[in-house]
Amino acid sequence: MSERRSITARDGAVASLWALGSVVGARGLTFVAGIALAHLLNPSDFGLVGLALVVTSTLSLFQDLGFGKALLRDGGDEEPAASTVFTVVVVLAAGLSALVLIEARHIAGLLGGGAELARVLRVVAPVPVLTAISLVPATLLERRLDFRRRAWTEWGPAAAFGLGAIGAALAGGGELGLAAAQVLSLGVGAVLAVRLARFRPRFSFNRAVAVSLFRFGRWVTLAALAAFVFLNADRAVIGRLLGSQDLGVYLLAFGLANMPATIISGVLGRVAFSAFSQLEREGRAVRGAYLRTLSLLVWTLVPLAGLMGWVGPRLLPAVYGSAWAAAAPLLQILTVYGFFRGLAGLSGAVFLARSRSDLSLTVNLVQLSLLCLLLVRPPNSVEGWAYIFTAAMSLGGTLALVTSFRLIGVGQAEGWGTMTPAFGAGTIAALIVLGARAMGLDGTNLGTAGTAVCALLAYAICFLKSRARSDLVALRPLAEPLRRAA
Repeated sequence: MSERRSITARDGAVASLWALGSVVGARGLTFVAGIALAHLLNPSDFGLVGLALVVTSTLSLFQDLGFGKALLRDGGDEEPAASTVFTVVVVLAAGLSALVLIEARHIAGLLGGGAELARVLRVVAPVPVLTAISLVPATLLERRLDFRRRAWTEWGPAAAFGLGAIGAALAGGGELGLAAAQVLSLGVGAVLAVRLARFRPRFSFNRAVAVSLFRFGRWVTLAALAAFVFLNADRAVIGRLLGSQDLGVYLLAFGLANMPATIISGVLGRVAFSAFSQLEREGRAVRGAYLRTLSLLVWTLVPLAGLMGWVGPRLLPAVYGSAWAAAAPLLQILTVYGFFRGLAGLSGAVFLARSRSDLSLTVNLVQLSLLCLLLVRPPNSVEGWAYIFTAAMSLGGTLALVTSFRLIGVGQAEGWGTMTPAFGAGTIAALIVLGARAMGLDGTNLGTAGTAVCALLAYAICFLKSRARSDLVALRPLAEPLRRAA
């Protein structure tokens, strides 16, 4: 049994900052490496590796069984739960890695790929095992709210990927070098997680513990599977129907458009879920903390999405090169996708904290059903596919918000009213941009920069005049459970 200590509310705030720094730092390193790799590799190289990682990620869903989230939420001793989860996920992962290695050629054929994709699949075959090894120690760090050490388990792999991928690309490694860098990254992450968590991997199995964790984890697994199918259907469909070149361009636009959402959701998924779960265990309502968090989330997402959709397409060809110019219109479309994905992330934390992963499953199944309806007449361009998946995510994110309001007893008018000030400020900023465009003031880089500054300044003034400013101080309900947790 690990010792628990009392920490102060300041420690809770520090944990949140470390969680933010962890995600931002890792994404920043990957972003910089991606710019360099865009000038060294072809879009088709990224497309091939993207398809291969869809396969390994799909298989990884079946090795987790939701045990990771169940271990994070569990309030009992770390042992024997940690060893039981480690044993289950590593054994399953070993079988899945062997499956990829042996059946690489047949899997590549199912995805419409050839010998090149099969070779990439063999390189990334160890991914499930490496992911499984790091799962338990990384979860234990989050359970202990030790986000300082958890940050290093993300910074290290991101740096290893960047150095390895750039080195391999300079050596002419192509798609195989990029795939090997992914494996190197996960290997570094597994080593760091085990050492920093002071976790001694041990193969043991406690049936009672496994059954208890699976009762919670089964719904998490089903919800994660449905979400994964939705979030990766675009890659599989575009890669098979349009080819690796179009897929590589799409993946770049998708990654940039979703960067704000993944950063913010990454922090919320760790801190908010842990805090909401603690509030639930203490029998306290999460309503006030949820509304304040939602307000600040929307105030953050609106300007980030606006800048990404407006300035991003202008800068993309200059930063990544002319070979990636086709990603610019996709970036504008997928920015809306990223915005609603960010909103849905907070709802997911509420569902998990309330042990209602079945609601996440319902939302994801509705998204998939809508996607199937939209695919009655499949488009023949990558832009068409971007519109379809964005529409499905927008409606799914809206449904997730409505469901979370009902779950915690928030009226629909109150819930949407919480977001109205940020939307209003965003509208004012958008009118400033449209006015500058009508007067021809954004035709140059200097004019664009000046317009962006004016729009952001107006948005900031609206924020300072709103109640959201006080929410930064009033989020004490999130800090208190962090102080008491151990």
